[in-house]
Amino acid sequence: MLSMRNKRHGDLSIRCRYGEIIEKLIEMALIGNVAAMKLCLDNAFRGDQQAKKSKLSDSSLEEVLERAEKEYLKHEKQMTPSWLRERQEREAAKRRMAEENRAPEKPEDPPTGISMV
Repeated sequence: MLSMRNKRHGDLSIRCRYGEIIEKLIEMALIGNVAAMKLCLDNAFRGDQQAKKSKLSDSSLEEVLERAEKEYLKHEKQMTPSWLRERQEREAAKRRMAEENRAPEKPEDPPTGISMV
């Protein structure tokens, strides 16, 4: 518990004086301190390095989902079990046969006259 409190206090102290630390680091880098130069570069481009490490894409969520949907549709037949594909094909064939065998419906006779009641 005490070590965590000391760590938080140390972190807070550094954060409070961060501006001063960075200014001193820049001064040292300008003088020619190579380690300070590297640290300045690492600090200045931290976001870029995090993006490289995490391999984040610059694509939007919609673009990623659209690509995933296309990939899914492309591989859908391979992912569907053969028994299910065969069943779907049989059902589709039955529906086609039923539609072909169905007699065309007769149009209703138009009214012949007006009845007066």
